[in-house]
Order: sequence, then structure tokens, then C-alpha cells
Amino acid sequence: MLFCLIMSTMFYGCTESEYGEGKSEPVSFIAEISSRTQTRAAVDTAKNSGTNLIVSAAGPAKGITESVSKMTRTSTADGSWPSGANIAVQQGGTTKQYTVDGTGNITSSSPFYWANKDNISVTSWYPYSAAQPTTWTVNSDQSTEANYGGSDLLHASNTFTYGAGSSNTLQYSHQTAKVVINVTRPGYASDPSNIASITIGTSDTPIYLSGTVGSDGSITATSTTTGYINPYSLTPDSNYSASYAALVIPQDMQNKQFIAIKVYNTTYYYIPTTSTPLLAGHEYDYNITIPIEYYFSDGTWGTLADNSAKTPIGVVFSKVTSTIDQSHGWTHGYAMALTNASSSAAWCISNSYDEAGDIFGSFTYYDPSFNYNMFMLDEDGYSETQAIKNNCKATYSQTNYPAFWYALNYGTINESTTTIYAAPAQTNNSGWFLPSVGQLGNILINLGGMSNTPTCTSYGLSGARWSSEDSNGDKYNETICANNINSYLSALNGNNKPDLFALNEIYRSSSSYDCTNVYHVSFLSALYLDYNNPKAESHFVRTCIAF
Repeated sequence: MLFCLIMSTMFYGCTESEYGEGKSEPVSFIAEISSRTQTRAAVDTAKNSGTNLIVSAAGPAKGITESVSKMTRTSTADGSWPSGANIAVQQGGTTKQYTVDGTGNITSSSPFYWANKDNISVTSWYPYSAAQPTTWTVNSDQSTEANYGGSDLLHASNTFTYGAGSSNTLQYSHQTAKVVINVTRPGYASDPSNIASITIGTSDTPIYLSGTVGSDGSITATSTTTGYINPYSLTPDSNYSASYAALVIPQDMQNKQFIAIKVYNTTYYYIPTTSTPLLAGHEYDYNITIPIEYYFSDGTWGTLADNSAKTPIGVVFSKVTSTIDQSHGWTHGYAMALTNASSSAAWCISNSYDEAGDIFGSFTYYDPSFNYNMFMLDEDGYSETQAIKNNCKATYSQTNYPAFWYALNYGTINESTTTIYAAPAQTNNSGWFLPSVGQLGNILINLGGMSNTPTCTSYGLSGARWSSEDSNGDKYNETICANNINSYLSALNGNNKPDLFALNEIYRSSSSYDCTNVYHVSFLSALYLDYNNPKAESHFVRTCIAF
């Protein structure tokens, strides 16, 4: 995109008799900001494991371009002049200030005038300074619009011809490199609130924040100022949970912690092992994915690549636990079992057979103000499961509370169609339990790749529904979500025999709504979390574990 400004200025000098033609006419010319060259960034193809980010080149990132153009902010960093921008124009050793007004016109209280008809050499830069900068430093904190846009240096030069009018052009080039980071779904950062921080460079491997400026405006990195950059948050398109941009001094990022993103309490890195130069006037777009971890039979967790000799028994869907579970010492996360505990289990024996009303008073039992944001906070499936087991002793059994019974006995009993996995014997885990509605919601978001802001958050009286179709009108979210979850199950070898998530099915939660209904997740004609599920109906049970 080129943003053009017509500038009417006069380079002063001569009387009518000196021109010989009786003229002293203004010189009109155009000021253009060059678009950044959008580059398919080269990325390493080496194994990504552990705390290494999975990085792919995003290019060209049309979604990001569109989202930026829809923003009300105006910044030279994205190809347009901010209103009130002061620009330095230099000719013949003299520098004058010009200002861009709200309509895009450039004016000056003391403009240049033509001295004669000879060609003139003009140099310009932005932002304004009385002399062309000899050094340039980008802001380390670019999280605000002012600091982000203010990190760019623009430079232009040209030779003007008298009488050429708008054919005389100053084309401004960005002297910094632009890095755009897209955080993809699914993954632990599918909910952007899970992102604690993101930086370009780190304190352990600082990058160059400053450089010397040549006569042509080009910046050469120096070690005068080093550090890392907190980027500016963009409005992401629907493919990403978050997007960021930063303006960087041109330099090579090889062997540096180029991108660092902290999700929950874990920091993940992208460290290029080959030459990765960032060039002035170029934009480098990266898609980054937080690697999903698995929970293993020895009570440890990590990526499959780093634990190829271990037996996975669950997929980690959250890396933070509830306050109650933390008090038990389970501070690392939650994992979902690889197989179903049951494919047909009622919550309890009948819709009116309910001892849970009093038991669940401190958890999720009926609250008239209950809504999506509230029930997503319920991550206490373990406590709810134990409440049924310990407080319904007179009636708790496989017959009376089958969903809870199958969940608690997963690992010790085996339905004919199900492979089960015993929980590790160590005491640093909860054992298997029936997940709460909030835990099911985190499975949909972090493993299923769904947005943390459903299209409808008042489905029924107290529920959430993701729209049936995407923007193209041909992809159903229940299918997308199930396929994303199943991709983590299918990644396991044949010996693990995972049960894939099934469409047209309902999965139980431990969370009670009232004497008749409980919360569940449905993969029916749409994807939704809702309360409207009778307790006596039989549905799937997928257990979870806290560790």
C-alpha cells in the first residue's frame, strides 16, 4: 500500500525578472510511504521439542493485513501518516519542518521556494529533527501505539525538476524491519489470557535495539543499546488467538532467543540455528504454536518427541490448576485420558434421584446468575467427583451414580470396547475423576482450538454455543473441534489405542445444574456447553487427572 500526499511547496529564490518568464510558481510533489516487502520468513526445519516453539512461515499473512487496515490507529509503521506528523525536509544544507494535517495535506509556516529552474536534490526523514539522525534506537516497550509507531525511521531522497509538478516524488522507506507473530489455535494459548508475556529477544540473549544511521538513512546495528522488545498487540483474524507486531533494528537473529512466549508458567522459545537476517523495509510473519504435552505412566509429562520411550496415558489440556487442587499439591496441570471410561453412563439413576443439591453448594450447584464466564471458572471436577463418592455413601454405586463410578474406577475396570490406563502410583496426582464443565471447556479451547469467546454465551438459560459455521459457511465447529482434539490422540502409536472424540455425542461433566439437569459438552448439530441434559440419560465419560 502506498499512501500519497500532495505537497504544494515553493523553494524560494528569485524575482520575476530573474526567471525571465514572469513566474514564481509553487512546486507540487507527492510523498509516498513504501509498503514493506512481505517476506516468507525462513524457519528452521530441525526437530521442535521441549520448550521450543513450533514455528512456520506465515506468508503472505492476508488476515493480518486486513485486520491492521480495519484498525482506527494510524502509524507510519503500517504505511500511513499519523495526523500531525512533523517531517523534516532538507535542501541545500537547510532543514525545514513540514506538518501533515488531519486531511493528509502537508504544510509549513516557512516553506522552501524555488531559487531558479535548476534541478534540486531533496532529502527528508521522519520523525522530524533539525538534523538527520546519526543513530537510531527502537523502543523496548512497543506495547503502546505511540511507542510502536515511534520506533520507525522513514527516509526519502530524490531530485526534483522545475515544472514537473506531481511527477516529483519523495518515497519514504522504512529503515527498520517489522516482525509479526501470530499465535495459532489449537494450543495452550488458544485462550489469549493464558499468555503471560511475549518478547522479541530476551534478557539471556539480548538483541540490538540501536544502530548508526548512514547518509542514505540505513541503520547498521550496534551494541550501544541491547535488550528485548515487548511487541504491540494487533487484532487477530479468526485463525489466530493473538497477533503481535514489533519494529526491529536490522540484524541477524541466529542463535538468539528470537521469540519468547510465556504461557502459564512455562516460557517457550524460537531460537534459529541458521542465519536469519531481518532486513530494513521488510515484514517477517511467523505462525507459532505452543507444543502440546502428554502425561505419562511414570507420572511425568512433556512432548512426545522428548519422551519417545515412555507410555502416554493422557493429553495435557491445561497447565494451571484450580485453587483447591493446588492446595492438594497438584500445581502443574490437567490431562485428559486417552480413552473413554464408558460410552454409555448416566449421571445418576434418575432425574429426581439427587443427593447432590446440598453436596455441591460450594461448587457449581444451581445459581440463577450462572453464565458462561462463571461456569468456565469451575475447574473442580476432582472435588465434585469426591463429593458424590464420599457424601452419597448410602447410594453411591455403579448403578446409582454410574458416570462417577466409571470415572473413579478407570484404570482398574475395562469395558469390552475400551482400553484403560491406570494412573501413576505416585501421590503427586489426583487419580482419575469426572471433569467439571470448566475443564471440558478448556479441552474445547486448548485442544479443540475453539475461541474463548463463543458466538453465543446464553445458549439455553446458562450455556455457550459456538456457531455452526465458520466465515466461509462450510466448516462446522463441532467437526473442527473434534478433529483438532483427535489429532493429538491420533499422534500416538497403535499400541496406545486411543478413543477418538465422536460427533453426534454428548460427554458428561461432574457439574450439577439443578435436581434434574447437569452440564455437558455436545458434538451434535453444533458445538456447545450447556446445562440442559437430564441426569438419567446415558452418555460418554472421559476422565481427567490433576498433577
